[in-house]
Amino acid sequence: MRLHQRVFIIISAILLFTCTGCNKQSGQEGIAVPKEDCQITFFDTGKSDCILIEVDDMVIMNDTADEDDYALIQKTLNDKQISRIDYMIISHFDKDHIGSAAKLIEQNEVGCVLMPGYWEDSDEYRAMIDAIQAKGIEKKVPESDFELTTADGIIEINVPQESIYEDDNNYSLITTVTYKGHSVLLMGDALKNRTEEFMTAVSPTEGQYDLIKTPHHGDYNKKLKNLFGTVKPQYAVITDSSDEKRVEEKLVSMLEEEQCEILYTYNGTITVVLDNAGVHVKQ
Repeated sequence: MRLHQRVFIIISAILLFTCTGCNKQSGQEGIAVPKEDCQITFFDTGKSDCILIEVDDMVIMNDTADEDDYALIQKTLNDKQISRIDYMIISHFDKDHIGSAAKLIEQNEVGCVLMPGYWEDSDEYRAMIDAIQAKGIEKKVPESDFELTTADGIIEINVPQESIYEDDNNYSLITTVTYKGHSVLLMGDALKNRTEEFMTAVSPTEGQYDLIKTPHHGDYNKKLKNLFGTVKPQYAVITDSSDEKRVEEKLVSMLEEEQCEILYTYNGTITVVLDNAGVHVKQ
């Protein structure tokens, strides 16, 4: 960890950002009310993450994939008549999670950007920060877990517990979407340390998550075995590329042992709908 990165973390702690002032503005012109109650779209962008969450009248984007995925993401927003993203949640700053952030911020109204408290020495990171500043968008670095609420939904963000990690993936914000008694867990690229932190902080129970987006494009870690064995998800989404297919067999075997249906984004965009009847998955 470079000295300037440590300084940034200390400054972030002093500033003590909270999400209190990050106000949702709903019902804006150009936002189409979702046909379903809660719809979550996992984009087919290869070994990268971009997840669109439409819940009640709120639009949330969780990560923005690579830079060359912008056209696909923007077309989907246009097709859905979405011109405002209420919250853009950046799990961490790897280029396959923030690559299209700058362009999406430039081309759409964004209410608030949520991100972890470190920084990345990359063109993609600088472009994202420049775009946020140029449009005067509110940027928040939450220091504790918090919730966003809608009429029938709760979006929970679990934040890192340590100020410095050896691997940047462990800075990942972990997001849970709960709607009418059904939940989807988005793990970012959380590795062993963050997975353990999450389980300690949240204390998951059996059946708590119907679907889990596995971290780091199909990587295995021992703590995931504990997580999956506890909550026994019905579905698991793995964001991977058909060219690389880097998914570890240990992870696949572990999910199969839990009788979990595995979906790969390289087979096409995945749409998940949560409603009173349950969880509906289409690919």
